[in-house]
Amino acid sequence: MVKGKTIKAFLVLGALLFSIAGGGCATGQNSAVSNSGEENVNNEKLNNDFFIEIYDNEIIAGEGEIEKFFQLTNEDKQESKIEIKETILLNEEKCTEEYYEEHKDEYPKISTTLIHFDGNEYIYSYNEQEPRVYQYLKSEKIFYTVESADAAFHTEYYLVNDDNITYSSYMEALFDSSKPANFYSLVPVKSVFGYKEIKFCNSILLNLSIKKEASEKMDISAEENDKLFNFPGKLLCFIDSLKWERYIESLDFSYENYVVIDTERTLVSDDKELLSKLENDNCRLTYEFDLKNAIVFVKSSDGTRILYAQYDKIDFQEILNNFNIFIE
Repeated sequence: MVKGKTIKAFLVLGALLFSIAGGGCATGQNSAVSNSGEENVNNEKLNNDFFIEIYDNEIIAGEGEIEKFFQLTNEDKQESKIEIKETILLNEEKCTEEYYEEHKDEYPKISTTLIHFDGNEYIYSYNEQEPRVYQYLKSEKIFYTVESADAAFHTEYYLVNDDNITYSSYMEALFDSSKPANFYSLVPVKSVFGYKEIKFCNSILLNLSIKKEASEKMDISAEENDKLFNFPGKLLCFIDSLKWERYIESLDFSYENYVVIDTERTLVSDDKELLSKLENDNCRLTYEFDLKNAIVFVKSSDGTRILYAQYDKIDFQEILNNFNIFIE
């Protein structure tokens, strides 16, 4: 039996295909126009065809294709297809010797997922199984709680017929006998991971301050919000998921609406060497979130702004909401 709790595999591979039917052909003096029209149709078909191949949990073809398919169908409502091909290997190091010997001849396992969006709904098929129809392709970004991990979050793309179902609520119900879930009410399509360029560990949250328009600055202490200060991992992973750049003097900070977070952190790695000027790996960093302009600055211990990044205000709001902190 596989070590630990067996988890149902939801990471499906995929390739995206879309075909647009061409019209009839004209002859004589109109043949040039017809050829041009066919070329435009072929170009549109090519742009709407996507392919993703995953081998042993690694994407070897089609990086970024699921995001394009999502926008094309979910936002632009254009007809399209996606095919995801996945090859799963059996890792001898991650299972018991007994399980490996019993199942090794079953691998590699190759599967194919096809999703066709016809302009109104999604037709989903997996291998030779009967196709199923879904109304919505949705996405949910899930931030992790372990700050030393390489990934800060993953975005889960999934199909549902009930627009109110979220991936998080479905997974909670799936593994909670008191909240039975219909297995087919949600179909995971693809997980896309967001990795950190700067990685820390052993971080301590020292203080969080909020300033809203027409109100005084409010400091939140550990006594007032022990959940935030004892379990800040998700907030820190959100911060570390941002694409940081060196501070530019011309950038302004709005003092009307902001959140300031003081931390003590130990630097583990810095891919772009943005923090190379810090005196040591144990550093005090202050994050200033400008709520008006959706930009965040990093200050070093001497108060100098050294980095900046843009951020998604909705993501930030949702994370703070988990700690009963609400910003406009």
